Amino acid sequence: DAISEFRVISNRFDTEIGGSAGGALSVVTKSGTNELKGSLFGFFRGNALRAKSKLETSKNPYSRQQFGGTVGGPIVKDKTHFFFAYEGTKETQFFTVNAKGLWPQYEGTFPSKQNRWTYLLRLDHQLTSTQQLFARVAAEDEYRPIITTGGRTTPSNSFDFAVPRSSVVIGHTWVMSDRRINDFRFQ
Repeated sequence: DAISEFRVISNRFDTEIGGSAGGALSVVTKSGTNELKGSLFGFFRGNALRAKSKLETSKNPYSRQQFGGTVGGPIVKDKTHFFFAYEGTKETQFFTVNAKGLWPQYEGTFPSKQNRWTYLLRLDHQLTSTQQLFARVAAEDEYRPIITTGGRTTPSNSFDFAVPRSSVVIGHTWVMSDRRINDFRFQ
């Protein structure tokens, strides 16, 4: 819900993107308006929608909850606005290891509780009719233990996955004339 628009450029692109041989993705985040608006969402999936895998002797429990929302609005009408977005995911799944009796000490069903959350806060301020300033803070934290377990891979032979990310961006846009614009970003 925090994305206003996005653009994928897969062919040759201008120098503003850089000198990359691959594609480029441009994402614009939402900003607040003069009206207070928000949204809430939730997605909940349980064990009833999951099939038993070939290696499982019985169907293991499973649950996934995704939830979050957004809120945006004015701080000072026609001048300063805010936008905030949050998303969280909690997932509990089980991995079954079946080594066909070759290593019975490593066989079994092992739980994995995964957690992920992201947030974004953006402030926009209209300095003059031709100059705008913004600041954005965003963070993501994800942890998934024993993600390669299952089949013949035991938890002791697997690995955990952790992603802590954060960023701060400050930008200033100045429309100098109908033919010139200065756009400054610092991250």
